[in-house]
Amino acid sequence: MIRPSIDYKRFVSDRWISHGRNVFALNIQGQYVRAYGNSTVPFFDRFFIGGENTIRGFDIRSISPLAISASPQYDSRGNPIIDLKTGLPKVVQSLIPVGGDTFGSLSFEYRIPIAGPLSVSAFYDMGLNRVTNAIPKGSIGAGTISVIDSTNDVIRSSTGVEFQFVLPMVNAPFRLIFAFNPQRLNQSITVNHLSYPLREPSKDIKFTVGRSF
Repeated sequence: MIRPSIDYKRFVSDRWISHGRNVFALNIQGQYVRAYGNSTVPFFDRFFIGGENTIRGFDIRSISPLAISASPQYDSRGNPIIDLKTGLPKVVQSLIPVGGDTFGSLSFEYRIPIAGPLSVSAFYDMGLNRVTNAIPKGSIGAGTISVIDSTNDVIRSSTGVEFQFVLPMVNAPFRLIFAFNPQRLNQSITVNHLSYPLREPSKDIKFTVGRSF
């Protein structure tokens, strides 16, 4: 596979409001993956984003393009099961996350030290995850994969406040995150006469350990 990536970080002292006490922080990430020749990118090497290191208001690895998987049904002898209404082989359709082959994210923070190891940050995260290259038949499970356009290449964003407390013994911050998600999926998808509501959270509270970037 070819898997180029970019990760750019920038930290600038705030000379205008706090006279150098506070810090503006910026992080830009991007990755792309593609297999050589006629091979395909394995499912576990595709991108699933979200979580405290990309878009904080969403669960980890919860942001992915969705697709309809159509798989033929077979009997115990391996013969296709025929639908008596249509005379064609029966096909089972299901809604699945397929992961993207391209993603980009941007995180912006305004970091304010309060006292000692305690600090607070106002943040804004945004990003997208998309399927750029067609997914070949049978590469993710059996049957065909049809990516749903309304879930592909959709921007998600999250904003809020994060409190950090650094313990010297572990040299990593304990983080309490309060997030609101202004851009999120809020729709329903119909597959095989069944409706699946896609309701990503409008707000979230997380506790984690480690640095945002």
